[in-house]
Amino acid sequence: FGIQANLLPGYIPIRVASKILFVGESVQMFENEKQTSKNYSSEPILKNRIDEFTKDLHELSKREEFNLMAFEKIIDKIRTYVAEHLWVLIVEESDLRNQLKIIKDFFLLGRGELYLAFIDQAQHLLSSTATSTTQHDINLAFQQASRNVLMQDESLLQTFTLTITLTFILPRLQTVFVSESGSTESSSAVESGWNCLGLQHSVQWPLHILFTPAMLERYDRVFRFLLAVKRAQLDIQSCWTLQMVHKEKPTQKEEMAKLQLRTHMGFLVDNLQYYLQVDVIESQYGILLDKINSTRDFEAVKVAHENFLSALLAQSFVHMKSVSHCLREILDQCTSYCRLIHNSSTPL
Repeated sequence: FGIQANLLPGYIPIRVASKILFVGESVQMFENEKQTSKNYSSEPILKNRIDEFTKDLHELSKREEFNLMAFEKIIDKIRTYVAEHLWVLIVEESDLRNQLKIIKDFFLLGRGELYLAFIDQAQHLLSSTATSTTQHDINLAFQQASRNVLMQDESLLQTFTLTITLTFILPRLQTVFVSESGSTESSSAVESGWNCLGLQHSVQWPLHILFTPAMLERYDRVFRFLLAVKRAQLDIQSCWTLQMVHKEKPTQKEEMAKLQLRTHMGFLVDNLQYYLQVDVIESQYGILLDKINSTRDFEAVKVAHENFLSALLAQSFVHMKSVSHCLREILDQCTSYCRLIHNSSTPL
């Protein structure tokens, strides 16, 4: 549903129409659920006060002249009742706070030990080009990682699915192969499995009105970036372990340069990780919870959640393409350096 301003009567301002739309969408949502779900048990959203609201509107209709102020007052009363009813349903009955914690644990890497175990499990699956079976394999690895960290809630895990989106990169100079029969075929590069990894979540009614597909797609964008930072951090830490084993050997100037480069990379990535998890996620998450606890208006909660997600995207630089691109390149360079060190006969 939407509002077409050019079709509104001249005496109905857009602000009043928006309130009416909110009430109508809320009522329609309950009616649709009643028709499609056999387990629907909630009462109609306006049941307790529908007679009161009908009487108010009927009294207003008897007046000789339309009174916008009185009309808007009635609409405000209906909107306030509906918004509070939805707040109770979403925040208390559906336990929104717990759902937000789940979102934070999975999309925002709040369960760090889970992703530490998953990266270890999936390294051999995602370090090369993804195939048609990769998505199935990584979901098995994700389930195994959850068992390794003693996550017992199987039903919760079933609501999350790791996805692989194959992205083809057209090279600047296209390579053409000539077969023995004389036919030609062009090649295109494909990103590694890690760069194609995403996360999807299935949300139950009525929380789906907050966690819409568009919102979950934005969470997925943050997830991809956070996972890239986490992987780079783990790669650098593994390099540190490997280099410390060989530290007692005589070091030359080139070897010291390798150590310093790894130290600088580690300093940058560790501080980026701390900034994202503490200064951005924890800070904004606290603001969101404070807003939820200080209001009983569903629309205020919805706006607070949208602001929370927008702040995550902005402060993690995901929305800033130039900065995001630079950070991605830095993380890729860190991963390439660590791969080079691991494959080198002299890790120092």
